[in-house]
Amino acid sequence: MKLIKNSQIEWQNNSGYSKKVFLTAQDLNQPGLQVQQIKNPPQSRVDNHYHTKQTEIFCFLNTNGNFYINSEQVNIEAGGVLVVEPMDRHYTINKSDQDFIYICFKFNYQENDTIWKN
Repeated sequence: MKLIKNSQIEWQNNSGYSKKVFLTAQDLNQPGLQVQQIKNPPQSRVDNHYHTKQTEIFCFLNTNGNFYINSEQVNIEAGGVLVVEPMDRHYTINKSDQDFIYICFKFNYQENDTIWKN
């Protein structure tokens, strides 16, 4: 058993978002697996990007932002799940006054597999 306490993990700040890495491949003895919580602060944007190898599965904790895949807005709901496959271009926009928060399960995760496209 592993219990991950959100309050004990620090946010890592990036451009337009912050993340908490809950579990790594080493934690689970599963190559290429990573679990993160992602936060898009109010009035923020995460730029358009894609991954060449990894699949991301997002589970939305709220609906304070908009998620776009291949230039189309996806209708999300709290508790809903979205699968983003390799080469799917995606970005988020949070026009609200509250954080947009979701969990991301990354499969075939590799450092430097993010290609940023504005």
